[in-house]
Order: sequence, then structure tokens, then C-alpha cells
Amino acid sequence: MKKRLLSAVVAACLMFGSAAALPQGTFTDSVGITASADTQGDFTYVLSANGKYALVTKYNNTTNTTCTVPDKLGGVPVEVIGQEVFKGKTKLQRVTVPTSLRVISNSAFENCTALTVVDGLRSTQLTSVGDYAFKGCSAMKNINFPKTLETIYLNAFENCSSMESVIGLQNTKLSGQLVATFKNCKKLNYIEFPEGVTYMESTFQGCTALYSITLPNSVVTVGAHTFDGCTNLTVVTMPANLETLGAYAFYNCAKLQDPAYMLKDTKLKLIGKECFTNCAQLKKLFLPSTATNLSYCCYGFEYKSAYDFYDCTIMLYNSGKAVESAYRTANKYWYDNYPNYFDRKVKFEYIQCTNHSYTSEVTKKPTCTASGVETFTCTECGDTYTKPISATGHHFTETLNYVVELVPATPAKNGYKKYKCENCWGQLSGGYKTVTINKKNIRLFGKSRYDTGVAIANQLKTELNASKFENFVVCDGRGFADALSASYLARVLGAPILLVAPNGDSTAIDYIKANKADKANVIIVGGTGAVSEDTVTKLKALGTSVNLTRLFGNNRYDTSNAVVGYALGRAKTLGKTIGDTVILADGRNYADALSASATGMPILLVNGAGNALNDEQKNVMKLLTGNGVSKIVIAGGEGAVSKEIENAAKQIKTTARVYGKDRYKTSVAIADHFFKTPSAVTIATGTNFPDGLCGGPLGYATKCPLILTADGKGADANTYAKSKGVTTAWILGGTAVVSDSAVSEILKK
Repeated sequence: MKKRLLSAVVAACLMFGSAAALPQGTFTDSVGITASADTQGDFTYVLSANGKYALVTKYNNTTNTTCTVPDKLGGVPVEVIGQEVFKGKTKLQRVTVPTSLRVISNSAFENCTALTVVDGLRSTQLTSVGDYAFKGCSAMKNINFPKTLETIYLNAFENCSSMESVIGLQNTKLSGQLVATFKNCKKLNYIEFPEGVTYMESTFQGCTALYSITLPNSVVTVGAHTFDGCTNLTVVTMPANLETLGAYAFYNCAKLQDPAYMLKDTKLKLIGKECFTNCAQLKKLFLPSTATNLSYCCYGFEYKSAYDFYDCTIMLYNSGKAVESAYRTANKYWYDNYPNYFDRKVKFEYIQCTNHSYTSEVTKKPTCTASGVETFTCTECGDTYTKPISATGHHFTETLNYVVELVPATPAKNGYKKYKCENCWGQLSGGYKTVTINKKNIRLFGKSRYDTGVAIANQLKTELNASKFENFVVCDGRGFADALSASYLARVLGAPILLVAPNGDSTAIDYIKANKADKANVIIVGGTGAVSEDTVTKLKALGTSVNLTRLFGNNRYDTSNAVVGYALGRAKTLGKTIGDTVILADGRNYADALSASATGMPILLVNGAGNALNDEQKNVMKLLTGNGVSKIVIAGGEGAVSKEIENAAKQIKTTARVYGKDRYKTSVAIADHFFKTPSAVTIATGTNFPDGLCGGPLGYATKCPLILTADGKGADANTYAKSKGVTTAWILGGTAVVSDSAVSEILKK
């Protein structure tokens, strides 16, 4: 099959003829159809340009009395019956259509004079019926429309002389114009319409069996010849929004009910020429006071004899004086030339309203900030008065439908929900309301230390307002030294610390893969004995977008020197703050260094039992002090870091020792020294290191000291928290690691 595409215009002409384009909104993909046609059974068809549906272009059988349009042609659903497909098939009595049908095109069934039934139409997705689609189907008694119907085009059922009823039309989406739709359907006696139809013209012309009809309030115009020749029409309920009656609209409606109040409650402005001519029984007609645009012979003239007419009366309320004036002006010829007849036969009767019966309508809706207007109108005479309606005020509902912004609370800061008014959706002044969500504790943990590291990393990403990380720090999860040395590096790079193991655990690798920027750096801290080559291989498998760097030394102290030196260089390159303090902590134990990891300061691990600093440590410290570091803090007492190391440090820069009687008190002392105005605290267990190792960068990012605790060890931390007004915490690890009671002991008021 050729794949050359017809233009949208050619496709529209093929389906609806050169005089009509596709109904607006019928096809969302109507960009053309394939240029060549195929045949399947009795049908010739083409496919849409995207190949999603088929369009029937021809029915090739002239003898069958029944026909079933296939569900699919060319392997795709049939959605369109094209122009003139069944036109003139005079032997065809019954057609079954597929449920996928959306469009019946121009003249598709025109002059199928034996057609009685279109089976399955109610179950289709039909949206539009084209011009003359069923014109001349003189044997068809009824048609049953699906709810999806939106448009009926010109003369669609003209001359369907056996048509008695139209089923389901009132439940459709039908809107717009109905022009000559049921013209000359001589047996049509019942029909209902949905709201949405706005214009009618020749719609029921010649429907001689139509006795009564109710038009939807959406109709504004009943145009020319709409009911022309409906000789049995007696009762018409006109729409409240009616403004125009066209020429000959009720011409020859000989049985139209008298007196006629059908226009009384409308907004009628214009009546076309000879609108009611030959309405023999119509002797009185009530017109609303708005009907001041009148054409000649617009009311009820049946010729009795030459220049003689039956008596007729136009009824008006006192407010309708302008209608009489307009009528006399419109019919000036008759008044001037046949005054003895015309003025005598056409009378005006004015009706007094003695007992007003008011109905109300909101003519100006109130808004959240502005008042509205309620108008009361007498149903008898049209007298009106108004009352103001107070502004409604904004109304807020705490449902997701109206939340425009949601920032969750954390231990470090309040969150908030911003709502829009459910009435004005925030479009008017004051149309938003912000509700504070108070700070709350958040526990970060996983089923293993590696998962806990990922949970902390995810929270860090949120606190840094980052969608992806450009840097990651990877450390051995089996030991503490390298990760604690790396806390300063992680702060400088805005990176999480992730723990890995040589046992094939891929938690950290998977996290990096899912959360890395287009270009990312992974800094591995520790030698191959800490972070294996197997882990490096897995990282390399992430592709060239990941740049790997390994920092290590002969031991944990050398590694610490290497990490701090590298971090200092990156800080200078990135323009990040270096910090004013370098912290010396014992490398033999994790407790004091872990407490210091949230400070964001460089941490150098030293052998606390030693009696001196080695040359490399001195060099790193001098490098730091030469770049703005003005103080040295020793974390821990002399049992952790010896007096000799303290003296050696004093030879380089001013040195202070921050400590307590045990690791818990030392942890609080470090918090009090570095965090004068904390937003919350970070709590980790003091009995083991894994869950706290990754918490330093989060503590720094949220201005929260990292405090060690255990059951019964929270008294000093509670004193600190109270003095700083702290009531919330990040909790690193599950309840088996840091119990709820331990948390409560620290945060109790």
C-alpha cells in the first residue's frame, strides 16, 4: 500500500464532500489518510494517516438487503462511513454498524428507500451525522442515537416520510444548529432535545403529524420556516432564552393553540415577516415587552377574503406600549392603505397585573470579594426589582484538589501547605491560604546500614533542594575511620556519604545510578582493602558519565590526611568556605569524631595514644591554617587524645580541648561549642557506629549537631536541647538502634 499522504483538506473532502469540512473536534488525529484504497469483502476503505482507524469509502454490493459493516478493515477499527457509501442502494433494508463508529458522512445513506433499521447505532461512539446523511430514507420509522452525538448537519433526515420518533436524542451532547434536519418527516410525532441546541431553521417544516413540542432553553433563534406546514401542531413550549422568530416560522400552523401564551416568558426581540400567517385558530397572541422589532404581517393573518382577515388580538402588559408602536410602524403599509379593515381587525389588549408573582434569578453572581445581584421578575407583567447578594468570602478546603504547594515539615524547619480558594481558585485577592506544618521528628533508617545510608542521602537531597547529585562519597561500611574523615569532603562537595561492602551488596551502586547528574564524580575513600576493586568495576559499569577518584593512604591516618588535603583543594576551586577550625579526633574509636562530623569542619584522625603529630599531619594542619583556619579543637579528653598531641598542636595554632567525662557528655560539649543556635538535633547511638556514619552532611546542611545517646544517657543532651529551644530531631537508625524512650529523654520539656 502506498504511504503517500493526502492533505487534511483532501481527507476532509473525501469524507464529507467539498462543501463541508470535518466537524470540529471529531478527529484529534485527522492529518490525512493513505492515498490508495483497499478492498475487503464488499467494502472499499482507506486508513487514517496514523493507521489507527479505517474509513469506508464504498459499498460494492447492489443486491443485498442486509449489510454488516465490519468491526475492522485492514486490521484497525472502522470509525467513519464516508461520503455516499450507501447512497441509492434501494434494495438495502437493514444495516448493522460497528461500535467503533464515530462519523456518518455526507449523503452516506441518502435515498436508501427500503432502509428500515440501522442496527447497533445506540452502542457506537457516534459524534456527527453529515449533510443529507439519511435524506430520502422513506421506510425508516425511527433512529436511536448514542449519548456521544454532538452534531447533526444540514438536511440529515429530510424526506424520511415514515419517521415517527427519534430515540435518545435528549440524552446526547447535541449542540449548535439544526437546519432542515427533519424536514418533511410527515409521520414524526415525538422528539425531545438536550440543552445545547441554539439555532433552528426549517427543522420541522412539513412535519404534519407533530402535535406538541418542547424546545430546550438553550435555543435563541427559531429561524425561518422552522414549523412551516406543521398543520396539526397545537402546543409549543418555547425556550426562556428565545430572542428571534424567523420569517414564516409558524406559517400554516392552522391548529396552533389559542390564546397563545407561548412567547410570554421569553426574551423575544424580533419577529420575522408572516411568522404566523394562516394560523386560522390563533386569535390572540401574547407578546413580551421586549418584542419591538417586528416585520410586516408578522401575526396571525389568515385570508378570509380579498383584503379581509380574521380578527386577531395582540395581548400586552402596560409595559409593552413600545411593542404596539413597533407593530404599527412595521405594518404601516396596511394601516395606510386598508385602514378600515386592518385597524379594525388587529386589536391591542392591555392586561393589568393585579397580583405580582415574582421569580428570582441571580443576574450577577457574587464572588469571594464582590457582591452580586438577585433580580426578581413578575411572571405576569415583567415588573422587576433587585437585591444585593453579599460576597461569599473565600472558602478553603484541605484536600489535595486545592493544594497548590506542599512543603513537608522536618525536624529543622516548619513546613506548610498553600491552598487555593475552592470558589475562585486563587484568582481573586486573598485567594490563597497558607497553613503551617509544625516541625516533627523524622527517623531515617533501613534494613541494613547500607539502606540507612541511602535513606539519609535521600533526605540530604531534599534539604539541598537538589534533583540529582553531582558528587558522591563512597566509603567502607565495615569500619568507621574513612567515613568520618570524609564528612568534611562531603560537606564541601554537597555530596552524600554512601557505604559499600565487598559482599556484592549493590545498594549504594543502585542509588548512584538512579540519582546521579548527567556528569557525576564518585570519590572513593580508602584503599582496596576498604573499598574493593569489585565495587570499582560496578561503578565503572555506570559509564563514562561517572568520574572515579580514589583517596587513600597506608593507614587510616594517612587516608585522613589525604582526604582533608584533597577537600581543601576542592573547596578553594569551588569557592566553598573552608571553615575556621580543624578538629583532631582519636582514630582508634569512632565516638568523638562521629559527634564532630556534623560541624562541617576538617577532621584529622590521630593516634590518640601517640606523643606527637607526624610530619604529614603537621603539613596538612599548616596548609589549613595557611588558608584561613585559625583554631584547632581537640575532640575528647586526654584519654582519647594525649596531652603530648595537644602540646604539639599548640605549636601550630591556638588549641582548645572540647570534652566531657564520657562520649555522651563529649558529644553534648561538641554540640554546645559549635552549634549556638541549632534548628534541631541529630541523634545517633553511642554504642555502635554504622547508622551514624552518613549523618554528618545532613546535620551540617540543617544546622543540627550530632548527639550520641543510649537508654539512660540523655540527661546532658536534654539540658542542651532545652537551653536552645530544640524540640525535634533527625533520628539515625531504627528503634532497635535508637529507642523511642532515648529520643524522648533528650527532647522532653
